[in-house]
This record gives sequence, C-alpha cells and structure tokens, in this order.
Amino acid sequence: MLALQRLIFSCLSLCVLGVALSGCSGNSNSTPTPTTPTPTNNPSPTVTSLSPASVSAGAAAQTLTITGTGFVSTSTVTFKGASHSATYVSATSITLSLTTADQATAGSFPVVVTNPTPGGGASKAVNLAVNNPAPTVTSISPSTVSAGSGATTVTVTGTGFVSGSTVTFAGAAVTPTIVSGTSLTIPLTAANLAAAGTFPIVVTNPAPGGGASTAINLTVTASISGLVYKGASVGSTVTAYAVNSDGTNGSAIGSAKTDADGKFTIALSSTPTGAVRVTAAGGNYVSEFDGTTITGTSNVSAILDSIGGSVTGLVITPASDFINSYTAGQLSSKKTTSEVTAHSTAEALIRSYVGLSSKAVIESLVPVFDKPSITSNPDGFTLGLFIGALAALGHTDVPSSPDDIIAALSADISDGVFDGKVFGTPIPLSGAAAGAAVRMKAVALASTAPTTLSPTAGTSDMLLALGIYISSGTAIKNAGILPGDVVNLESSFFTGVTSCTCTPASSGLLASSSGAMTTYSLAGRQYLIVAARQQGVVVIDITDPTLKAPPINAWPVVSSKTFSGSDVGGVIAITGLAGHPQVLAYAYQSKTIAVLNLNTLITGNPATDNPVDITTSLTLKASSPVGFSGGSAYIAGGIPDTGRLGVWLDTADGYGLLPLTALASASTTSPVALTLPFTVDSTQEIAENMGGDVTNSQLLGGNYRGIYLMELAKGKSYYMSSSAVQTVATRFSGDLIDGNSVDSALRVGILTSEDTPAATFLNLKTAVETDPSPATAALGTLAPASGGLVQVVLGSGYSPVLSGSAVDKSSHLVLFMAGYSNDFAVGKLQDPASVAAGATWEGMSDWSYFTINNASTAPLSSYEYATDPHSVGVVVNQTTGTPYGYLFDGASDRGVVQIDMTNFLALSRKGTTGDGAHQPGVDPSTATTTVGGKSGLVLQEFTWTNPTAPIAAIKHTVTQEEFPNQPMLKPQPK
Repeated sequence: MLALQRLIFSCLSLCVLGVALSGCSGNSNSTPTPTTPTPTNNPSPTVTSLSPASVSAGAAAQTLTITGTGFVSTSTVTFKGASHSATYVSATSITLSLTTADQATAGSFPVVVTNPTPGGGASKAVNLAVNNPAPTVTSISPSTVSAGSGATTVTVTGTGFVSGSTVTFAGAAVTPTIVSGTSLTIPLTAANLAAAGTFPIVVTNPAPGGGASTAINLTVTASISGLVYKGASVGSTVTAYAVNSDGTNGSAIGSAKTDADGKFTIALSSTPTGAVRVTAAGGNYVSEFDGTTITGTSNVSAILDSIGGSVTGLVITPASDFINSYTAGQLSSKKTTSEVTAHSTAEALIRSYVGLSSKAVIESLVPVFDKPSITSNPDGFTLGLFIGALAALGHTDVPSSPDDIIAALSADISDGVFDGKVFGTPIPLSGAAAGAAVRMKAVALASTAPTTLSPTAGTSDMLLALGIYISSGTAIKNAGILPGDVVNLESSFFTGVTSCTCTPASSGLLASSSGAMTTYSLAGRQYLIVAARQQGVVVIDITDPTLKAPPINAWPVVSSKTFSGSDVGGVIAITGLAGHPQVLAYAYQSKTIAVLNLNTLITGNPATDNPVDITTSLTLKASSPVGFSGGSAYIAGGIPDTGRLGVWLDTADGYGLLPLTALASASTTSPVALTLPFTVDSTQEIAENMGGDVTNSQLLGGNYRGIYLMELAKGKSYYMSSSAVQTVATRFSGDLIDGNSVDSALRVGILTSEDTPAATFLNLKTAVETDPSPATAALGTLAPASGGLVQVVLGSGYSPVLSGSAVDKSSHLVLFMAGYSNDFAVGKLQDPASVAAGATWEGMSDWSYFTINNASTAPLSSYEYATDPHSVGVVVNQTTGTPYGYLFDGASDRGVVQIDMTNFLALSRKGTTGDGAHQPGVDPSTATTTVGGKSGLVLQEFTWTNPTAPIAAIKHTVTQEEFPNQPMLKPQPK
C-alpha cells in the first residue's frame, strides 16, 4: 500500500512538472494541453560614469569605459548621436572604441546606452568632454631675425596645437597655419620686424580646455649695413660698440667683414639705448691718388646717436672719422655731456671744413669720382676730392705708410683745431722716418725726418695736397676731369678750410688788411714773407719767435730782375694750384705781377736759383699810377680770397678779383684781367691801404674822401662822405683815411688818418647800407648805426703819429703804425656786442704806444720808417698761439721789427693817468718774457745782408722725375 502511495505521488509530481506520463490523467487515454512561458524584460540601463571622463581634442584612438547598471549583452551605445560598436563586459560595464575622428573636435558630447525590448530603453546621456589641450611651445625657427629684414615666416614647434589655436606676437594677433598638433607657422610682416627688441609669441587654445602656452621670445636684433671708403676697403673688420658717456667704447655688440666693394652688414647681439660707434680696422684699398694698393693702418669710424631698428646706408670715411673723433673729444673734455649735441657740433664743423652744403649728412654721403657728379652730386664729388687730397697728403708725409695720416689728423681734430696737437700735446706720426726723403722732395723744407704731425697738415698742407690731387690724381685722370672742371668745388673746399673755426689764424690763409707782409705755415714751419722794396722778397722763419737771429732768405733779384728795379710793394701768400705754395708779388710802380715758388724762396740760393713761376702783367686802363701823399701805385694792395680762388686787388682802375686759375695760362705776352670789378667813380679814390673781411664778403676801402665799402656777394658799393665821417672822427682831416683793417670776428673796421694820434672804429655789423637810387647808380650810401662809429685819441698833442693798422681777429689786438713815423701802438678792441644796455661802445679798452728809435738797443735805435704804402702785418704764431706784429725797417730796406703784442700791452706803464697810462714804463727792447719755456724779447729787430744762405740746411729742387704725374710750371730763365 505504501509502495502504491509513493508511486501515485511520484506520478503526480511529474505531472505537476509537466512531464507527460501515461496514466497521469484521470483519463489515461486523453492528450495534454501545451503551456506558453512568460518572457523576461530587459532592464533599463543607467550610466553613472565615463572613464576617461574627458579627452583631449585630437587625441589618438582610445577605449572609453562606461560604468552603470542594467547593461545586457544586447546593449548598444551612441556617441554624439551616432551608433558606436560597444563591447559588453558585464551588466555594469561596457567599453566603447573612440577613433581619432571621434575626438577631433572639442565639445561636450553625449554617451547613451540603450537596451533592447522587452524592457530595456535608453539611459540618460552622460557627456564626454572633448577638451582642447593646453598648448606648449618648445621652440621657434628662426629664433632671431634682423630688424628691417622684411616679412618672415616663423615656425612654432610644441604640443597641443589644434585647428582653433590662435597666436599672438608682441601681444597682437597673427594668423597661424596649423601644420599638425606639434607644428604651426605664423607670417610676420616687415612692420612686425621693423624695430629691434625681444617679442613674445604665445599660442592659445580655446575652451573647453585649452589655455595659453608659456611665451617664447623672438629676438629682433638691429643690424647695421653700409660702406667703408678710403678707396673701397676690402677685408676690413667692422665692429659696432656701445658708446660710454665719456665718448669711449663700451662693449662690442657685433662685427662683420667688408666685401670686395667695401660693403658690410653687422647683426647686432643687442641694441643699446644710446649711441653706437662703428669702427673699421685693417683691410686694404686702392688709393684714389695714385692707384696703388694701400694697407689700412688707421681705423676709421662713424658714430650714430641711436639705433631703434636696423641701419642701412652708413658710410664710413675719413670725414666721418673726423666727426667721430671730435664728438669723443668734446665728451672726454666735458665740453658737453650730451652725445647728440657733441655729434651735431662735430658734423657741422667737418661739413664746413670740407666745403659741403648744409644739407649734407657725411655719415650717409657716398664719395663719387665721376665727371657728371661734379654738377649732379657736388657734395658727393667734394667728399671724393677730400679723400683724394688726403691720399695725396699721406703719400707726401708718410709714403711708407700713407694711411697713417688719417689717424694722425683724426687725433688732431679731436680738440676741434687742426694744429698738430691734441689738447696741446704733439701727435706722433707713424712711418715718418721712412718718409723723410720724399717729404723733403715734395715740400723741400725738412732737413730731418718729422716724428710728429705737422701743425699745418690739416690746413695749408691739405690745400696743397688738394692741388696735387686735382692736377695729377689717378681718379681725376681716369674720369677725364681737367682742373678747370672742378674750380667751383675746389673753391668751396678752399673756403671751407680757410674759414673753418678748426683752422688756426696762424695758418695765414686769411688776411684782414693789405700791405707788404704776409704769412704762410707749411710742413710745421711758419714763415713771414716781406715785400722788402729794393731788397725784393724776404722770407723769415718765425716758427720760434724767441730767436734773436732766425733763418732769413733775401731775394733782391725779384726787384732787380722781375720788376726791373722797382720796389716790391706787395706779397700775398696763396695756396698755389701748381702743387706747391706760391706768393703773388707786385711792385707799386708796375703793372707786372709775379707768381713766386715759396719752396724756392725758403730753401733756394738767391745767388743761383730763380724763384719765379710766372711773370705776367695786369690789364689796366690807367696809364699812370695813382698818387698818394707819400707815393704812388698801379697796385696799392691785395687781400687773398681762397673761397673765390683769387686775390682782391686795389688798383688804379678800382677794385677787382684776380682769379688764380687765369694765372696758369698767363705769360709776359698774355696779360690777365680783373673780374668782378668795383669801379671807383669820380667822387672816390682808391684806398692807399685796403682792409677786408672776405669771410663776410666785404672790402673796406676807406680813402682820402670817405669810406668805400664793397659788398662782394651783392656786387654793390656803399659810400660814407668825409663830412659824415668827421662828425665823429673830429681828429681826421685833410687826407681823411689813410689805412684800413678789419677784425672779421668782431666785424669792426679800423680806420686811421694821415699822421694823427687818433683811430676810428666802425661797427660793420650794424652799419646801415642803402642801395643806390636809381638802381643803376654806382654807389649806395653807408651810415653807422647809433653809436656804431667812435674815435679814440691815443695820445695828447700829435703823439703817437699813426696812419695804418693790422689786426688779429682771435685776440682782437691791433698794431698801429705810420708810413712816416717811428711810432707804433698796440690796442685791445672792445667787442661792440658786449656793451651793456645804456652803455657806450668805446672802440678800445686799452692801448700802449712807443717810439721805436727810442729803444736802447741796435738796430732798433736806428730804425727808419718805411714810407707809404704801409708795411705792417700781424701774425698769430703757430707755436705760441699769440699775435706778433711786424714793421718793415726802411733803413736800407734790410730789417723787420717784431713786437710781442700780448706782452707789450702787459708791460707796466709810466703812469696811471694821461699819456703815461698808455706808455710802457720799461724799454720793451730789453724786456723779456717766457714763451714756450724760452726767454724772448718783447721788441726786437731781424736784419739781413745780401745775399744770404738758404733757410734750410738742405736745398732740394722739386723735379719732374720725383712727381711724374704732376705737371710742373717751367722755371723761367734767370
């Protein structure tokens, strides 16, 4: 029974489980009904996080892990709304493959998991952040560029660059080109690179993510490019320096070499805020003078006030070096503390010296040598003349090393004056010993080799070298240029040198009064040249004014032969166009003019040599000489005008310019005529002794009837009558005005009458000129401004007896004398511009006078006046820098009196009032002073006998063989 129950229970259980067994039914013969199972729903998925939660735009393909719940094997995933293949990991994890393209664009992009039905559904979106990377910049190429170099593309290398990356340069946006995630390029314009400096480059990526990179700097350096020219300097090392406040070099900031054309470009390592000096050293060049290759021994520089960006077109020449030297000299001597001021002053000085126009900027002026440039580019051609003249001077002075002359002259001008010294210290001249022989041949002066720079190297020697270069220079000849082609520019150069404040008065290149004496400084020596009447022409070496018996050479043959026995009355030193210094000589009673070789006058033998270069005659209408109270003359006086390359002559026909160029073709059968004439009309007479101020283009022809003033630039004359003069000059009477001179610095005319103790002074600067009416009339009128004409009576009674004068424009000391008197006086002019408001101009502030034959020493004690016209001169001695006066001794025409004017005026006086206050209390012929460490007499006389030995111990005559390229004037038969 129990077994049956168990069987029934088992069957029932199987039936319950749906197992078909036979006999489970109540009717064991029926078929069972099938059942349908109930389906299971898919869960609804949720996304709780993404890993990574964010990616960088542009990242490489990677796997995104999605964490959540309800994931089933059939779950699908969308990213950015697009279906992506997913990998089911578990009900809580699915992975998704992200391609590079999926991550290419920054943004916030939804990730959605969807389960299929039954059940299932889509999860809420969870955003994957695709962030822009933070960019980094590791390098740029190029990292340094030159300012002014033009447009440049810069490549920026780093990481994290995206299509939306932006770039700034120096804070301003520039448009990049994205090459890759590690490289982009930016275009920089010329304007971006115009100025030197350090400029940041920053790459910025936009949000999301993104940000700015650390800045990387592009260095924009200044560059300096230009030309070095003495001839084109090849292989020179050109170095740029910062300039210290005292004018010295600071640190070097770049260097380069010149190419075959003398050109260079320096990339600067830094950009100073102040001045920069660019210096060229070494190299070689072809001389413009003789075509030889010269080794560069002198550095040449140019100075720039500042360089904000790159500098182009800088021209470094000896002229720019002179500017640099004087700029540094002003700063080192504390003449100014401003480099800009010092540079401007130096530029103006050298521009004036070379004779350039006011618009010329020497540091950018390229020297040229072609013939068309004479008219099309006169400044460039004049600079070329200067370089050629400098080369000729170097060839003469230091032929073993001609380039040395540049450094020596540059040192000379560092104190603002060409005098062979730097603030009083002589300048060594390298290579001098080797050059002694050629120098002696060329100048015929030196008996020993010079070891220091000639005091006249930058002035009269330079002008002589200019003449040599123009007549025989290689560059001149190669260009087919004749001397006549460059007369105007040569004239400008002459004017520049002679009128420059850098030229000492001792050079003798200007004169303020006509007379029978002149001076010329040459090759370091200074000479007084005297028209010695019957003794012809006499040359005295006055370099050392303390000597009691200086070297003297007398040439009576000039009177006896050249002027047929007439008294030689006038000598005018000229910088000859023949390549050597010359003297224009004339005799009062003759129309003959002679041009004398000064070299021969100095070193020749009067017994055997002929000093005459040219003899010709002056074309004059006058058939007889003009008479004066003590003489007569066809030619009464002359004043050199180097700017016009001529000499103004005071003649029986009137006043006019004798052009030196006309003398080159003149001969005894081919006379010369005056140009620019000022004809004297019937109301006037010519001046017995003419005064002049060619610097200000004036001649002063005060004469017996009044004052005759000629304005050379305007070509007009102005007249003040004797009665007008005598309203102030009450002591002037009879032969009203006998002598004239002009202080060209103070613009004061000095007038003396015939044998009176008075002197009259006219302020030419303020004098009123009224043009003639009608305009065709010969003369305008001249009137002094209020207080502009004053008279000073130097002594009571009739002493001192005066009739002529000469003046030094630097010290403003005047030497008074007379043609028929043994008296002389020295006075100190008062500057009319210095007179205080309400005060009166007095003319002179002090004076002292003396009668020469009252001296206790011979030959002064037997001195005799030299008659008319006057024979007086004032010379600034190049050794002492002080003025000395000279008077001709008419006793046998064989003596010259020398007066130390400064120390004469300083001698103690006889008294404190009256005449005694203006007379020395001691005999000036025995009074001594110390001059340059030597004892010298205040008053002494030099005499000579005839014939004399040459001045120089070694006589040498320049021959054609020694200068084969230089045309020589043929000597005339003796």
